[in-house]
Amino acid sequence: MDNLKILPQEQVLRLVAQADPREFTLFLGAGASRSSGVILASEMIKEWRELAFREQAGDEDFESWCERQPWFRSPTEYSDLFESVYPDERARQIYIEPKIEAAFPGWGYLYLANIVRSGRFNVILTTNFDDLVNEALTRFLGYNPVVCAADSEAATINVSTARAKIVKLHGDYLFKSLKNTKSELERLTKNMERKFKEFAGQCGMLVLGYAGADNSIMSLLAKLLAQRDSFPNGIYWGIHDTAGSRPDALITLTKRHPTRLRLFACEDFDIFMAGLHEKLDLTAPMTIIEPLKTARLSFDRLVERTTLDLRANETIGAHFAHLVQELGGPIAQVAEADVLDFLEAEIALGVRDYATALERIERYVDRHEGDARALSLWGAALMIKSEEEGGDELVAQAAAKWREAVGADPAWPASRYNLMRFHAMRQEFPDAIKQGEALLELAPKDRILRMNLAQLYASSGRTRDGLQLIDGLLDEDDDNAMLHMMRGALLEQRGLMPEALAEVSRAVSIAPANSWARSQSAHLHWRAGRPREAGAEFNQAVQIDRRNVYLRIQAASFFLAANQPLQAKQHLDEAARLEPKSAEVRGWLATAHLASGSPDEARREIEVALEIDPRDSRLLTTAGQIYGALNQPEVAEAHLLRATEQNPFAVGPYAVLAQFYAYYQRWPEHQATIQRITQIDPVMGQQMQQYFAQQKLAAPVANAARRLFNWLGVDK
Repeated sequence: MDNLKILPQEQVLRLVAQADPREFTLFLGAGASRSSGVILASEMIKEWRELAFREQAGDEDFESWCERQPWFRSPTEYSDLFESVYPDERARQIYIEPKIEAAFPGWGYLYLANIVRSGRFNVILTTNFDDLVNEALTRFLGYNPVVCAADSEAATINVSTARAKIVKLHGDYLFKSLKNTKSELERLTKNMERKFKEFAGQCGMLVLGYAGADNSIMSLLAKLLAQRDSFPNGIYWGIHDTAGSRPDALITLTKRHPTRLRLFACEDFDIFMAGLHEKLDLTAPMTIIEPLKTARLSFDRLVERTTLDLRANETIGAHFAHLVQELGGPIAQVAEADVLDFLEAEIALGVRDYATALERIERYVDRHEGDARALSLWGAALMIKSEEEGGDELVAQAAAKWREAVGADPAWPASRYNLMRFHAMRQEFPDAIKQGEALLELAPKDRILRMNLAQLYASSGRTRDGLQLIDGLLDEDDDNAMLHMMRGALLEQRGLMPEALAEVSRAVSIAPANSWARSQSAHLHWRAGRPREAGAEFNQAVQIDRRNVYLRIQAASFFLAANQPLQAKQHLDEAARLEPKSAEVRGWLATAHLASGSPDEARREIEVALEIDPRDSRLLTTAGQIYGALNQPEVAEAHLLRATEQNPFAVGPYAVLAQFYAYYQRWPEHQATIQRITQIDPVMGQQMQQYFAQQKLAAPVANAARRLFNWLGVDK
């Protein structure tokens, strides 16, 4: 690193710990938030490069294309590329929001919060948009700092006050004015810059997690370091990779001011803060030593301060009664050893350790009969066990526990949510709707619940009720593409195809770069008998998200249905390149080869697919079709029978098997198969009975053979 002197971390920890509490401000960059779930700028750059390539490049190689771009590996690549792929300010904010909202303060921020409460780092400057410092202070310690995220607020900050101050130099993700682009990062806003200079005149600075690639900061530091009265205690700048390259601005400043800007090895923000916490000999906060007791104490204070007059208020009184009831549950009883069983069961279930969860929750329920939360948890553990081990009996047991939980506490929502999903999975839509409507009474404003209930109404044919829910949601948010797509599906179900297509167009106009909206639009055009528009939309969806294998499969299924197997195969070849070990992709490729008259190639693909997933009933059914086309009836029948064994409630394998038996005039087996279809789906069974009765009245062998081989896509 240009022979720059790099101090050891231990030395800096000692110097900072021995300094007076107000001698240093703390400057945090994005690297400090990495372990808390905020992605690094380098990771976002990688994502934007791929996005730009998908949208702007042709058939050129990715690396070659990137190397020709002016922003590639330039000092301002972050800002130039971000502005290129998201030119609108609001679009950039929408992109940033989910990256930040999922974050949760990690260990480094917990230790920092305790250090701040002890009186150190009275000022924290940060270029980060997240709220992790403030959240750590308030969540873990109940300490409320001053947070300044707007330029107008910066002027009001008093440097001399004891209360900790967090200054967000580039704004907060909740506000529109974020600093991301090259022009925005050229310099700080007026008041932010003035306040930065004020802090620099009184304190030294400790820099952590900051790469130094932002001109608004580096140019200001250059000016301040040129003034002898700034940073009286110097700057200690932590670098993660001591052998890596640094921005030119940082190297220049370090060489120009070697006694005032010192680099030191900082392996990790969390580890540095843990080391400083230890050097300062601070005691861990009570939220770590006794987390459950701390949570209980905060609610106890709320209960104690709720006077009789407050309880007389209808809203406060209802919430007060609910809180008192909740405090009688597991958290309140944490002193009882058996309550740990409940907590351990929840933890075990979080990592799908159903065996431990079942052991603990059964022991807990033995001592706490009728606890709806425990019964609901028990059902969830049984369901995970059924997913891992198989068996309808376990699923039935899970549902029984959820029903028991609903009986114990009808207002506990988790049990009803689980029952709603259970009945929906089994296509028992009236029962699923019953639970959903009960939930809606408990949470009438729950948007996700209303959307799920609308889908259940659609599945059960209650389109009017579904439309009523969706219309209510659209009254609240008319610019929601997903809601317009759902409304289009409901209108289609009612036979109002022009209106449905209008809703689809509205969704696509709201989100033209949303591949999901394009895909749904394609499906609706397909069902409306508009194959040209459907094909265009499928291709557009794939262009938007070229690496989305699911979209490739959807497009391929359309082109197969449209008798365009070569176009289908193009999408599937790319899907196989992206996910070579996907059994589903290989199965679709086999179908495409069969449809294009290449049964030998189809056989090779289906064999690969079955090596990956030998129990998939769809793959086994496809294999039956392929071996039938290859005139290997025994092998075909074996695969079809295995398909019905793997999924005894799916009509598809039985339908193919019925065709197979009809072709070979094995009428007893054929009739038994039709009866099984009728048990699963009476309407489908009746239709197939009528179809084969007509075939037997006509030339049975010739017609059956023609129908079978046409259906398999083979010209015999």
